[in-house]
Amino acid sequence: MLNALLSALPTNSFGAHIYPGHSTVIQQLYNKLSPKKLVLIDPWFEGVPQAVTHYFHEPMTTKQVTMWQGIPFEFSSVIPERQLHWLVIQGVKDSLQLRREIEIFFCKLADNGVLAVIESLQQDELRLLLAYYEKAGLFTITHLGIDGFIVQRKSGLPDQAASAMLKKITQTTILTPLIGARKEETAPSESHQFVFEIMEQTVINRPWQEQDLSVYCLDFQSEIALLTRGAKWQTLQEATFHYLPQYHQTKQLIATPFSQLNEWAKAAPKSSGKVIFLFSMGRCGSTLVNQIFRAIPDFVALSEPDAHTNIAMVRQRYGSLLDSQLKPLIQSCLTLDQAAVNQYASQGFLVKFRSHVTPLISLYHRSRPDAHILYMYRDARPWRCSVTRNWYHNNPENMAQAWASNMAQAQQAQQSGVPLIPIRYESLLEHPHETLQKLFAMIGVPSLPMEKLSAILNRDSQSASPLAKDRHDQCDDQLWSTEKEHAFLETIARHPIVNTPSFRLPNTL
Repeated sequence: MLNALLSALPTNSFGAHIYPGHSTVIQQLYNKLSPKKLVLIDPWFEGVPQAVTHYFHEPMTTKQVTMWQGIPFEFSSVIPERQLHWLVIQGVKDSLQLRREIEIFFCKLADNGVLAVIESLQQDELRLLLAYYEKAGLFTITHLGIDGFIVQRKSGLPDQAASAMLKKITQTTILTPLIGARKEETAPSESHQFVFEIMEQTVINRPWQEQDLSVYCLDFQSEIALLTRGAKWQTLQEATFHYLPQYHQTKQLIATPFSQLNEWAKAAPKSSGKVIFLFSMGRCGSTLVNQIFRAIPDFVALSEPDAHTNIAMVRQRYGSLLDSQLKPLIQSCLTLDQAAVNQYASQGFLVKFRSHVTPLISLYHRSRPDAHILYMYRDARPWRCSVTRNWYHNNPENMAQAWASNMAQAQQAQQSGVPLIPIRYESLLEHPHETLQKLFAMIGVPSLPMEKLSAILNRDSQSASPLAKDRHDQCDDQLWSTEKEHAFLETIARHPIVNTPSFRLPNTL
């Protein structure tokens, strides 16, 4: 492997070595390649023998060699994209960790740059992944051994491999999932979370009649909708988050062009039940309200189907330029989901969206003007506490801007004529029965018995999910200094519309 490595890497170049550790491999590479610049990254440099650090003392003095102690991804932003001529990753035994580090650092390689992985276990799924990336045109495999491999970059990035494969599809097609690895359980659903093999074309006439088939995500690079077959609709409508059983119970994938998705929706049966959209700023009780509606007989409430998150992410990138394409996709995804649960939803159908979708309130109103539109929010201080408890964000300016801008987007939708029903989480906590009775009356749905409502209010609405309360410490303001709190409130005070931490939207329940 070392001989192949020495032959593959260019001399007089810019290279990086991750986890060189106690090995003398890096010394041999340095002697043979005479790199112009070399970056060494390892969490354990403090344990490296003195002989190794002494070896690089002079080139470190001239900045020819830089040693970074820490986790590799912490330094990924320091290396410019397409600058490395070669990258060596050494000694990683866990295939998931190796996959993540390849995905993080691959963009740092220049065209025709070389990636080498040495002294690592070559498990079957990693070999599948390499073949998949090569088929997608990311790189050419130049060496594949028992304990490592060498590839040469061509074009594209690992998270674009799925889109590259899906671009080959022109009709509804069956895919076999080979590997799946969501980087984070709560990350938005995207096609690159699966490594798959393209199988045969198929014909599906009425997808809503297949109780284990649902839209997982929309891939806009290829204009392909990806559906998962596995999780039954009975499971999806009971899930804290729609996308988790979809992903974890996947047995088969179905890829179909956007045009076919729209044709399916045109043929789907229409429901007479009420349609409700639940928008929010996140961490504000929207999951609780979603579960309250689920308790109404003959009512289905879905929690965060991610096709809508994909739509929101594209809208954020391109603005309203794609609205003529997005509107039918919104209608199609809603229609197909509603048709699939029609037998359980004679009273009504609610969809709770991620906070990403709030800027699209007006577009969703235009897409389904019959829908009742709810918006949940909460005061800035408890919202900040909840966010830092679950995601450990600590930039006060960014957090303040996120809170205020989400509220402002809801108010702008109100002012444009959207019949928005704002619900403040604090009101729901202080006067739950009164607030909910008003809401039920406005929408025209039957209220719940007091005992049933109290039972829902008293439990953790996100239990058994990655955001369950018992999975995280309570808000610890030792991690949030007085200076950060001041900056947080000052940023809110400077917002042109939402300029107080207890801002109220008009007509809030």
